[in-house]
Amino acid sequence: MQPITVNGTAIPWPDMPFKWSLNDISSEDSGRDLNGQMDKDEVAKKVTLDCEWSFRAAAEISLLLNTVKPDTFVEVHYPDPMAGAYVTKTFYTGDVNCEMALNDGEMRWSAKLTFIER
Repeated sequence: MQPITVNGTAIPWPDMPFKWSLNDISSEDSGRDLNGQMDKDEVAKKVTLDCEWSFRAAAEISLLLNTVKPDTFVEVHYPDPMAGAYVTKTFYTGDVNCEMALNDGEMRWSAKLTFIER
């Protein structure tokens, strides 16, 4: 299986399941009328990738964060279920959350982040 890459750099595979979602972006003119009829002015569809890495070595999480966070927008090459293949799209990341635990005196880190298609 190919790696997931960010700006051409392979990052550690996130925990499974790898979470992909397709989000409809609608204009502010969308909504229900007084008869309950939905009017939807869809302006785009965007992908989000929710990823989590549980209690990995510090070097692995450091590589991940230093690959993903220096730039506002990054090119992510990932398996896309809609395309049925790997694709490359531009994403930004939301907030990153990390937790640390000690395992036999060694720091182990978890990280959670969401890639949001530009």
